[in-house]
Amino acid sequence: MSNDLGFGVPLSRRNLTALRSALEPLETGASVTALFRYTEHGQFTVSGPVRRDLTETVLKVGWWDLTNGKKVEPVSELQSLTSTVVEDDDRSDLAPDGDELRSVVSSLDAGDIVTADFEFEGCGRFTISGGVRRDEHGTRWILAGHHLTLGDAHAPRLRRLVVERKAAVPVAAGAGVGAQYDLFGG
Repeated sequence: MSNDLGFGVPLSRRNLTALRSALEPLETGASVTALFRYTEHGQFTVSGPVRRDLTETVLKVGWWDLTNGKKVEPVSELQSLTSTVVEDDDRSDLAPDGDELRSVVSSLDAGDIVTADFEFEGCGRFTISGGVRRDEHGTRWILAGHHLTLGDAHAPRLRRLVVERKAAVPVAAGAGVGAQYDLFGG
């Protein structure tokens, strides 16, 4: 793991006792924010209502498992978990503004930190925040394994997309391995 400047940052150890304590009282429908760390997706947060999987043994938020099916044992990728208070802001019936989403999608760069709302049947509405990247073919933008785009259009389950912070910009156009970055945004 590295910071924005590319320097190695030590990974903090997760507190299993705190995670188990946070998972124990959770009920279906409770609102949480979970911090995950995956090798293939990096570090990201998922916020939304807790639900159970089809076997009724695993707690989930969005598509992500919080527990491994053994009571309150957290999955290894779960780093922290907090309960959240949701304001009475029911936007589930609002259709996304296609022009606004297209505008945000067209401005994306690899490494941008974004917040995206998704709505999936069976999962409801949930929010993911983290860094975006291109898929292995370079044709779609992806956030924590979820597609933000399908070709030039936004993904059908994407409801909102906000760029929270732009990625560091390479000084030389087309810079690749060993590229220098403009640390001062100029």
